[in-house]
Amino acid sequence: MTHGFLDRSRDARIRRLAIPALGTLAIEPLVSIVDTAFIGRLGTNAVASLAVAAAVLSVAFFLFNFLAHGVGPLVAQDIGGGRHDDARALAGNGLALALIGGVVALAVVELGAPQLIRAAGGVGSIEDAAVTYLRIRALAIPALLLVTLGNGVFRGHADTVTPLWIALLFNLINAGLDPLLIFGLDMGLAGAAWASVVAQSTGAVLFLVMMVRRSMLGAPRLAGSGRLLKVSRDFLVRTGSLVLTFFMATRVAASISEPALAAHQVATQVFFLLALATDSLAVAGQVLVGQYIGAADGYSARLVSDRLIAIGLAAGSMTAAVILVTRPFLGSIFLNDPMALDELGTALLIMAPVAIVGALAFVWDGLVMGAGDFGYLARTMVIASSVTIATLLTIQAQGWGLAGVWWSLVLLMILRSAMMIPWHRRLGVVSR
Repeated sequence: MTHGFLDRSRDARIRRLAIPALGTLAIEPLVSIVDTAFIGRLGTNAVASLAVAAAVLSVAFFLFNFLAHGVGPLVAQDIGGGRHDDARALAGNGLALALIGGVVALAVVELGAPQLIRAAGGVGSIEDAAVTYLRIRALAIPALLLVTLGNGVFRGHADTVTPLWIALLFNLINAGLDPLLIFGLDMGLAGAAWASVVAQSTGAVLFLVMMVRRSMLGAPRLAGSGRLLKVSRDFLVRTGSLVLTFFMATRVAASISEPALAAHQVATQVFFLLALATDSLAVAGQVLVGQYIGAADGYSARLVSDRLIAIGLAAGSMTAAVILVTRPFLGSIFLNDPMALDELGTALLIMAPVAIVGALAFVWDGLVMGAGDFGYLARTMVIASSVTIATLLTIQAQGWGLAGVWWSLVLLMILRSAMMIPWHRRLGVVSR
């Protein structure tokens, strides 16, 4: 099957899905980086407050990202198999879960904000500001989950263009409100939070309107809810393990120093932004593999999987090169503290191998999701995360600094990729 890596016959379909998906995926991290750049003008303390609040919010987001990465492949399988009513009912079930889960998550964060911030390492001078930011941003959690669902439903219908336009609009609102609220109205960090709330709420309304107009939503079916609940269970295990790992990385960075925490926040945002090229390939994998599996065409699913792995490796190598080339001047865009800049330079140097190995992990995630093998993803992520968290705790005890934190993330990506190789060879989509 090695010829699949060089088979370009499906490249046009991959491009039609991946390029708009890249735009959609890139917009929000770009705006987050703009947020960080604006907040960085307020000082290292403000960036550190943002870092711990963002770590808490990422838990709420990632625990529910099955609404995109789980719903999308399942809808694609239904569409590929001609089961359009099932696809609409699945979207309806997803909407119900998004609304219920959003309200519950909002209540948990609002009531437990101080405890959550302290658990993330937000103590001392950054605690009060981080709690304020978190409580404001939490108001948009239900809207954020609706946006996540909308992305998944449209992806399942092989439409990655509409989510791009919606994301562009509401993130432009965010970017426009940032300077007005942070500096113009002198609201500081709270102003950045309110800008995000307004923008994400706008995005949720737009997605809901478009799904209704295009008849993508159906009435929820209790009989069909088991399918989505099973996926959500596996995704909660998988994503919960991953989020816990990055949460612990932030906590260890916070225990090192405030400059190290600020540098870690910037490095993490830069990494996820640059990794989006391969994440967009994962979206293409979810859709194409899902449709081929739904149509019982395992051969085509395997060929497109091979091709996406090859493209992902090339994209990861290019990302690593960009990191190394921009490393000498990138930090000064976000930080003005010399100690934080020094820490960031170290993290960026280690980030290069993370980008290469991580590219394979991200693409394989998309392929396995498209095949509907969410249980395998959950099991392998638990193993990789457990080893990485143990390493992070050792680093904290030994005092190996921020470099140790980022070498732990290299280990995470290596383990994730290594455990996908046997799936691709023996448990891959060709056997489905």
